[in-house]
Amino acid sequence: MSTKRQLIVLAVGVMVVTLVLSLAQRLLPDRATLDSWTATPEPVVGASLEAAERTCRDVLDFFGSHEGGAAVADRRGDWTFVSLATPGRQRTCLMTEAVVGARHPFLRAMLSGFVGGWSTPASPQPTLPADGIEALPPEEAETNSGRISYVTGWVGEDVTAVQLLDKAGPDIEATVDEGRFVLWFPASESPGDGPDDSFLTYTLTLADGSTREHDAWLDGPDDVS
Repeated sequence: MSTKRQLIVLAVGVMVVTLVLSLAQRLLPDRATLDSWTATPEPVVGASLEAAERTCRDVLDFFGSHEGGAAVADRRGDWTFVSLATPGRQRTCLMTEAVVGARHPFLRAMLSGFVGGWSTPASPQPTLPADGIEALPPEEAETNSGRISYVTGWVGEDVTAVQLLDKAGPDIEATVDEGRFVLWFPASESPGDGPDDSFLTYTLTLADGSTREHDAWLDGPDDVS
């Protein structure tokens, strides 16, 4: 599955705001770094989820992306990742804790770590078997602390947990919520398998406690086999 993606690193495409952003982040850098990232996410629920969802919407709305959609989020160290899904469309934000819930989120995002955008998957949310998974190809983004990759997708109703094989360290645990999953990692991590790192290997945990592995090409969600 290919995706058409419009990536926003705040104020790209608006020269004056880009210059302000660059200067502001250099003069008033955020203390958050990707060094705080963890392979296991912290849950983001209740008021914390509402604040993260609202902040993501408010910042992206500045660029005219005004859809609703259910949110899935996880926190790893100083950073919170949010995925907002609508039919045929997905919006994502990665932001530091200084941005989440800020009174003026766009202005705060100019001074702190934030990257966001939206994509249009080539097909709608799939119908999966109970033990199935469909992962969109990894996306990349550049934060003021380094490059990251993230993966989003869907799982069947019997899938309770998803982990991504990481050759550089512990496997990366996804956040799974109501049939969707999200995970992200710094470029220093090394997910990937096969002779040329051409596919990703996921371990799925099912409701009965059993596990199974699933391989997906890096450039699409289809099974390797």
